[in-house]
Amino acid sequence: MMTQHNPNHGVYTELIARLEADALRHPGWYRLRILMLILLGHVGQLVALSLFLIALALLTVAILTYPLHPSWFLLAIALCIVGGLIWLLCRVTPATPVGEPLTRQTSPNLFRLIDKVTAKVGSPGVDKVLLTADFNAAIVQQPRLGLVGWHRNILLLGLPLMMALSTRHFAAVLAHEFGHLSAQHGRFACWVYRLRNTWQRALEQPSVVEHTPNLLLTWLQRFVHYFNAYSFVLARQNEYEADQASVTMCGKRVTMEALVLSQLTSRWLEQHYWPALLRNAEDNPEPTPSPHRALEQAIALGMQQHGLDVWLAEALTHQTGHFDTHPSLADRLSRLDHAATLPEPISINAARRLLGEDLDVLQDQLDDNWRQQIRGSWYARHQQVQEGRRELEALQQEASVGPLSLPRAWRLAELAQALGQPQLAIATCEYLTQTHPEYAPGHHLQGQLLLAQGDARGLDSLDHALRQDPRLTTPCARQAYLYLQGLGDKRGAENYFRLACEYVLATEHRDDGTPKTDVSLLPHDLLPKQADALSRDLAHDPYVEQAWLLRRHVTDFPERSLYLLLLQNTTQARQVAAHTIAPETLIPNQTFIIKLDQRTRALKQRAEKLVGSQIFP
Repeated sequence: MMTQHNPNHGVYTELIARLEADALRHPGWYRLRILMLILLGHVGQLVALSLFLIALALLTVAILTYPLHPSWFLLAIALCIVGGLIWLLCRVTPATPVGEPLTRQTSPNLFRLIDKVTAKVGSPGVDKVLLTADFNAAIVQQPRLGLVGWHRNILLLGLPLMMALSTRHFAAVLAHEFGHLSAQHGRFACWVYRLRNTWQRALEQPSVVEHTPNLLLTWLQRFVHYFNAYSFVLARQNEYEADQASVTMCGKRVTMEALVLSQLTSRWLEQHYWPALLRNAEDNPEPTPSPHRALEQAIALGMQQHGLDVWLAEALTHQTGHFDTHPSLADRLSRLDHAATLPEPISINAARRLLGEDLDVLQDQLDDNWRQQIRGSWYARHQQVQEGRRELEALQQEASVGPLSLPRAWRLAELAQALGQPQLAIATCEYLTQTHPEYAPGHHLQGQLLLAQGDARGLDSLDHALRQDPRLTTPCARQAYLYLQGLGDKRGAENYFRLACEYVLATEHRDDGTPKTDVSLLPHDLLPKQADALSRDLAHDPYVEQAWLLRRHVTDFPERSLYLLLLQNTTQARQVAAHTIAPETLIPNQTFIIKLDQRTRALKQRAEKLVGSQIFP
């Protein structure tokens, strides 16, 4: 069995960065290139049909002249086999989604809302509606003829999402999903959106991976990854257009509230509800909870126990990368031209209002399915915890008799942390750091545990860990950064981010400051006023001819970037100095200046390919 090909993330990211600017400058040419890729993707059907026609002709001739030309018969068979393989691949149909079917008879209120939304946004209707256990809503287009097409539309509605939203918020979500199919928002973009999903889902099927020849599968995987990267800009634009469908249906404020509620509830479910529920596996060998039965009340009460204003502020700083076509919350609200605010609590959720009396039965069905699906992993977790507890007890007894060796003490600390005994884990780490002060993982774990309890001594432990083992620099810096950010100590947090940047520069860049080839670079993301201020400062330096500002990601800091300022100087230039940039210039804090010369020619060439990265002139 051949595993799916993983694309080069650096190449993927830089390609998207170039295309983002290119699509703005030459939108017609960009769309034409996507169309050419789509035609190339469909060439398989033409090749298969041609091979079959040739094979049929050869087979006819071979039957008539077999004694004279037996080789034609063999050639016809070979062409039939090759053509058949290609045709079968083109006939691949993505796996059919599963869920509890909803009908007009059982859920009339829901279907009335669906009809209202499709009419308002100008979208085709759906052939099937399924209720799922996911916190999501989506429209899957299931091709009847494999990759050739003739789709039927299947609407997937996640019950947790319906319970988190009011009916009007849920209508905004539905409008967004149907907006992906609406001719009002561009037939070409919707077509590309469908192809991306269909091709990717088809290649993810185990039957395709197992039964397709390796050479052909490798080519197809490379092509689909390349097509996804090339069409990424259009796909993200389609997300913004789908948001406009929500505005058409419900208005800006309701659309904003639906986005905010979805973001915050998703975080609460992932970080609190499901982890707390799954902890029951530690003591019970069988999955007894009814998560979907309990979810309605849990959302109503549980969300109120957390600082949602803090969560919202954090969500607005999060940036999505180039592997998710959904823009960040801040970007989506910026396009809506509406500030983010916390919605009022919901009185009746969409599930209760739209599914009516059938809701309780549907909850029970989803719970039964959930227990059936999770039973194996639930029992495995139960066994793992029980074995861990027995091992932990044995280690504690051993420690009561005499001092533990380094491996045994470290195992005790790990088990105590994993089994929810932080005080025991901290005490064991203190023993480790006293008896083996050179052991960096002990300091690292001690720092994590102390900071989790709000104890600032954890910063000293993290500092000690990264001094002992520099490879721990970015994870230690990240933990300290988050702790200080939570305290409002922005200066202290920034010092740790700078430490992570210095480590990245030391390990992933060459002596002249240029990044290694596997480091992906992106154009800067400065606001226009920031870019203009920086350009004016550079114009005051007579030695600077050209300048580019790039950015790169920093390990363990997904929301931050390290900036690289590339300066092309005249032949009479002195050594580049940071004082070229005025203190009041709104340049990002962590910026590394690189002087371009013969040694850094390759870096300049990379910068020139990134449209929008040149900051001066």
